[in-house]
Amino acid sequence: MKKNLLLYMLFCFFAAQTFGQRNQENTYYPSNYLNKFVGEWKWVSGADTVILIFKKVAVKIPAINNSYWEELIGCHKYVNNGILIESSINDSDSLQYYNYENDIGTISMLGMDYGDTTYVEGTITDSLKHKFNKIKLTYLFGNPIQIRMQLSLKGAKVSLPGKPYIPGITLPTDIILTKE
Repeated sequence: MKKNLLLYMLFCFFAAQTFGQRNQENTYYPSNYLNKFVGEWKWVSGADTVILIFKKVAVKIPAINNSYWEELIGCHKYVNNGILIESSINDSDSLQYYNYENDIGTISMLGMDYGDTTYVEGTITDSLKHKFNKIKLTYLFGNPIQIRMQLSLKGAKVSLPGKPYIPGITLPTDIILTKE
């Protein structure tokens, strides 16, 4: 019992040291592992196409001591059977101006390094169904350079303000995209 208590106390001490380092005022927290996700990615299957464009931006988070965290901000385009379903690609040139108060981009992924830097998670706006879905991108090592995009409804089901919740996901839910 004493051994378990000692291990628990050591764990709490090291956890407090680790998280305590993130409480400094106006600190910049880089996420260099996000660099591999930056750029344009494309998936094509017959007359269906998904394009994702990502930029890495520093976002000020007032709730966390006015610190700056790096985040992937993106936009997407989806064509189904040759018909444009949704697109925010026109925002791609403005992504570097993203902050939590403007409406630039449809994909947001906070750069939190939890040890496994091969993937990043966040939210993607489903414009057609007026909601946010969970998105996970996994970097696939090899040639050509690819990522796997997985969408899900897991977690909270959040609709955009003033819009009814519509079940399902508009985009393909599990695809491999190639870097352009």
